[in-house]
Amino acid sequence: MKADELVQSLRARGIEVVIDGARLGVRPAGVLNDAEKAALRQHRDEVLAMLHAPAAELATLWPASLPNHGRRATGAFVACATCGSGTWVRFGPTPLCLLCAAELGLAGHAKTLADLLRASFETAASREPRHDFAQVIAQEIARLADDCGPSLAARISGNAAWEWFREHRTCPWCGEPGVFHEPRREAGRSA
Repeated sequence: MKADELVQSLRARGIEVVIDGARLGVRPAGVLNDAEKAALRQHRDEVLAMLHAPAAELATLWPASLPNHGRRATGAFVACATCGSGTWVRFGPTPLCLLCAAELGLAGHAKTLADLLRASFETAASREPRHDFAQVIAQEIARLADDCGPSLAARISGNAAWEWFREHRTCPWCGEPGVFHEPRREAGRSA
């Protein structure tokens, strides 16, 4: 695993890699396994260089501009206009966090992914499911989820599933009436 992949995988799990004097640290402390600790030691210099990189280099994660919003700029730390999390970034006058900016930047992919998820729920719920059609839908969902990234894909998937449940009053994942099973939780929400 390369240094940037290591840092990205830790961030995806909610682990922040920080500079502590001349050493690397993580927040929250004590969450790394032995392999991750060894990988951080192995890539220490590269990770330090990444964390010391100028903001302009890190800004490549963000879209340069968004349609109907404008160009990216930074300003005071405020709440994201979409989800309420904190951000320094604005597109035109609108403050947006990275996830919401990515979602707007990938709006076409996001809508297609949501539509495909709905089609997969309908196919699974039909009395005579077409398995060949379901397989094609699943492959396209996987491709779009890769394009959108895991966080955005999970959010789109969860929203599409919840909308399906609100409309049909059955769980889109298993078909049980009156209960919505959230994939990442044991207990489901009741109708």
